[in-house]
Amino acid sequence: MEYQFERVEGSDQQIKVLYQLLSKRAYSISHTSMPAYNDHKNFVKNHPYLDWFIVKSDQDYLGSFYIKHDNSIGLNLTVINIEIVSASIDFIKNCFRPLESQASMVSKYFYVNVSASNEELIAVMRSLDTSQIQISFKL
Repeated sequence: MEYQFERVEGSDQQIKVLYQLLSKRAYSISHTSMPAYNDHKNFVKNHPYLDWFIVKSDQDYLGSFYIKHDNSIGLNLTVINIEIVSASIDFIKNCFRPLESQASMVSKYFYVNVSASNEELIAVMRSLDTSQIQISFKL
């Protein structure tokens, strides 16, 4: 299957797609409830990410990923399998370089944050050429 990666520019169509994807999200690290549509729209238009892409195949929207200013990656897919995760990671590695490292602020490599309950993505990440670097706890 071939995947396309569409940069988020904040169009009305992208805002709708991202809202639908957010409503389907089974695992979350940062948000605990569905935002109001206008709050979501404002967030997309003013997103704090270095870059943000929608992942699709033909006309099927499969998720999104973003890259933050600390070289972390949020990978939010509605379908989790080795093919789509690998394609997303390959796209990132081929199109972007990590920002310059800053001690205690920015790592020298990209890393993907994964919800501890997202066992499917954890298993896929372990099967790829990645290594686990930390476990985080919410206080």
